Amino acid sequence: MGSDKRIGIGVVMILVLLARIWWWQKSEVKLEDGQGVKITARIKQIPVDYYGKQRINVSEISIDVPEDIKVDYGDKVSVVGTIKERATTNGTKYLSLTDQEFRKIENGTEWGRYLVNIRQKTFYNLRRWLGGDEGELAAGIVVGGSGEMSREGRDNFRRTGVSHIVAASGYNVSVVGGVILVMAVGLIGRRWGMWFVIFGVFMYMFLAGMSAAVVRAGVMGILAMIGLMAGRKGDGYWLLVVSSWGMIMINPAYIEDIGFQLSVAATAGVLYSTPQATNPNSQIPKILNSLLQNFKTTMAAILMTMPLILHHFGNLSVAAPMVNLLVVPVVPMIMGIVGVASLVGFLVPVGGMFISWLAWPILKYMTIIVNWFGSQSWSSFEVGTISWAWVAGYYLVLVICIKYWHWRR
Repeated sequence: MGSDKRIGIGVVMILVLLARIWWWQKSEVKLEDGQGVKITARIKQIPVDYYGKQRINVSEISIDVPEDIKVDYGDKVSVVGTIKERATTNGTKYLSLTDQEFRKIENGTEWGRYLVNIRQKTFYNLRRWLGGDEGELAAGIVVGGSGEMSREGRDNFRRTGVSHIVAASGYNVSVVGGVILVMAVGLIGRRWGMWFVIFGVFMYMFLAGMSAAVVRAGVMGILAMIGLMAGRKGDGYWLLVVSSWGMIMINPAYIEDIGFQLSVAATAGVLYSTPQATNPNSQIPKILNSLLQNFKTTMAAILMTMPLILHHFGNLSVAAPMVNLLVVPVVPMIMGIVGVASLVGFLVPVGGMFISWLAWPILKYMTIIVNWFGSQSWSSFEVGTISWAWVAGYYLVLVICIKYWHWRR
């Protein structure tokens, strides 16, 4: 497709998107602190185990399920309560319900219960086999969540900029998928490496519970990889734009979703840093070349997401580049070992336990690195949030620098 044609299509897409967002904002029902609501809906995400309770997200509201009621993916529920605005430890605001009356109206499908059972069994086995923060980290990497990790551990992961590893977030899909890609490209070639990543992303989406953030990032990542398989980065960028545009058209609320914004930015960074092909005449050993490409991928994702993190959280992690470089490369290895251990554990629990122990030294290495950097006073600074104008200015300067760098080469 010619550049002029793409520009024309791009202008039309922007105009249509602006019209869709305008209509959505005009018709959107605003939820406010103290407002009474009644919600009847199906659960579209796997319930999260949070300190012994189930926590679900319905209509963008976080709801704690009463202890005497058990819900699964796909169940239909009715909730009456009062909106309460809360904030996480890093300052992210979210809506919850107080004084609620909770009823389960209808059971979901067998598929939903099967998915939940796999996830819960995986959590239970890994926590029992590995224990401590290492067990929580293993479960978080494979299926997402760090609800029972120690408070110190959670704070250190946040301060060092690697919370995405245990969040089963879209950012995690993008960064970890990118690291797997550059390592696979260096070791088995670009085309086979792409297929390997696509398969890995599908498996991760399934194990992580098919949450909206993970599915969005998975779809964007897979389409971008297909573009790269066509042989041109431009195709990957174009498919990323089209998939993002389509998702916002379907649900305009995504444009305000922090996870969606980070997923798009991180995926763009991964695309930029991914090598088009390996050089057969290169004098650099394949393993060293993969490590260098991993550093490039990690830095690209950090640079692309940094202004969004500053805008939403106002937190600048000085340690993030070094910690990501040290811990992200071993994540695919942990995913592989723990994934195999979990599968074997369903059939032969003792066999799964022994296999999981192979991952413990790597998990311990990760927690040591994160806890040491996180305990340093200089690892993270609260610099205050920045406006969207500064975010736009940052990306404009970044694009100019990238263009200039190519011109210099």
